[in-house]
Amino acid sequence: MLLKIVLGLCVIWIAISFGKKLILRNKIQRKEKEERLLSTLKQHLDSDTIESKKEILEFDALWKERLSSLLIIDSNIWMNEEHEALFEELEWVMERYLNTIKMSSIQFDHIVNLKHLSDNNPQSTLGQYAFARIEKLQTKGLIDIIPMQVAASEHVDSDVIPFLVEVSKIYPTTTLLSDDKALVVRASQIMNDQSASDFMSIIGADLYSSINNYRENLEFIELGL
Repeated sequence: MLLKIVLGLCVIWIAISFGKKLILRNKIQRKEKEERLLSTLKQHLDSDTIESKKEILEFDALWKERLSSLLIIDSNIWMNEEHEALFEELEWVMERYLNTIKMSSIQFDHIVNLKHLSDNNPQSTLGQYAFARIEKLQTKGLIDIIPMQVAASEHVDSDVIPFLVEVSKIYPTTTLLSDDKALVVRASQIMNDQSASDFMSIIGADLYSSINNYRENLEFIELGL
């Protein structure tokens, strides 16, 4: 009888001892797995951080000087309702680089004239989009309306090129933001022939994508992830 009790106690002790070892081993395995996962995550984050820093440097190398110099926006960008996100990013990056967008007085007057057309005229709505954006930027000191002595043409976009040529005389780099391919081709040729300024053009969607990616990379780095 006593032997059975002793044997029973031994079995219980062995079971408890084995159970403790099993629990300990499982804890160790879970900890090792968590450490491996954390290590893998850290490697990915380190890789993402390196890539983000690289993209930040690339953006600064291409755009810091340009957006700190002369940026002119074509009317088809100002009047496009779908470019609202672009203007939000532009506002942010121009504040970051402490610069202003340049606009000719002729272009501004044309937009104001469109705004004052009858409400049932679609051009009036476009003028209102553009004017609201200009007004918002002006309240933040992010746009300069420059007097222009060139006679206005019937189509305001035709005045963009003379304005570019004139103001590029005092700016080392000039950038035209436009979705009008024909205007871009004409501007590129004339600027190449008549100006020593480093000229570049870009469409709205591409500039939005570049600024937005730059901003996200900065936020990622600033969060310390």
